[in-house]
Amino acid sequence: MAAGADMIALDVTRRGQQYGALDRLRRIRRELQVPVLADIATLDEALAAAGVGADFVLSTMRGYTDETMNIQFFDLAFIQELVQRSPVPVIAEGRIHTPQQAGAALAAGAYAVVVGSAITRPVTIARRFADAIASLEVGGNRP
Repeated sequence: MAAGADMIALDVTRRGQQYGALDRLRRIRRELQVPVLADIATLDEALAAAGVGADFVLSTMRGYTDETMNIQFFDLAFIQELVQRSPVPVIAEGRIHTPQQAGAALAAGAYAVVVGSAITRPVTIARRFADAIASLEVGGNRP
């Protein structure tokens, strides 16, 4: 906050909770009185974060925790469930690679969408193009 932040995001996954994230979230709300965004991977984590005062839950960590590592793609069904069950607004983040996925998250009721590596990592962007081109059956005019 001293550096000028208007809000704080915390890892409120099971791992974060093991290191005191829920208590930290309560303390930030009480002492700093700024919005707190909870990065989560599961519905239970979202509900726990909202229950102690998170202003938003973000699907940032879905697919990046031990419990969700099997999820490798954008999980629209998860966003829909979060929107239906969370008492606070949902921000869709994580594994959103196309405008269609961003639009689907908003159509599902997400308050906002955060797009990260799909637009900020040149190597990731180039790899997507190369993989897509390699999967095409290109005619005989290749040099």
